[in-house]
Amino acid sequence: MSSRSAIHELLRAHETGEYFARLVNHPVPHPLRQAPTLIHHSTVNAVQPQLTVVTPTFNCSAILADYVAATMASASLPFDWILVDDASDDGTPDRARALFESLRHPLVARATIVRNPIPIYETACDNQGFTLADSMRHSGPGAAVRQAVLASPRLVSRAVGGIGTLRT
Repeated sequence: MSSRSAIHELLRAHETGEYFARLVNHPVPHPLRQAPTLIHHSTVNAVQPQLTVVTPTFNCSAILADYVAATMASASLPFDWILVDDASDDGTPDRARALFESLRHPLVARATIVRNPIPIYETACDNQGFTLADSMRHSGPGAAVRQAVLASPRLVSRAVGGIGTLRT
């Protein structure tokens, strides 16, 4: 998971345009694009994360508690959690912060929430989360722990199944 310095570096790189220069094909940021803001960052438990769960969200406040509970119930390895909100207007970032502040699951190492003030859509949110991730990562059920888990509320069964089947 990201340290405070990694988070601040991401925010700075967004402001300067360096973040976009590092992406494939070096896209030019849309003129209305704004840097994400840090909503929450905390250490939940003193465990060494084996993977990072990156969760892009948009207007999913109503289902977020169930999603968080299902993800934690399926976890078998310590993990960092990075939630990237895509300009939700239903209170998703505040709900996520409340959930993360009350986390007591022993396998959650650290939790971070960043919010994009203007929608950038799921793939770009994934990229932001992957940029912040620094633990070993996982790409799906049965794969070696090498790439980040993409845990989207629309893909809960795939992502949660992947977390639950990981073994070291």
